[in-house]
Amino acid sequence: MPIMNHAATIQFRVSTNTKDKSFDVFKKHGLTLTDGLRIYLERVASLGEIPFSLNIPNTQTQKALSESQAGVGLSHFSSADGMFAHLDGLIK
Repeated sequence: MPIMNHAATIQFRVSTNTKDKSFDVFKKHGLTLTDGLRIYLERVASLGEIPFSLNIPNTQTQKALSESQAGVGLSHFSSADGMFAHLDGLIK
């Protein structure tokens, strides 16, 4: 990794569990936690955006996820044939 002049210090709080797991991942790649965070920030700065999708669900999607986790509106089938018969009935 090239040596750079650093002009800013950033401090923030994160859970010990998150810090420890992140440290382990960076260590597997021969990086320090600081290296990993610097790489992430440099990527954000160069792209002008977050380098991955946040996939934040809207209200309608959040409701659908909650309902499906609670089992609302779900159908259960004992066989693939039963499922396909049900689906055929929905489109007729």
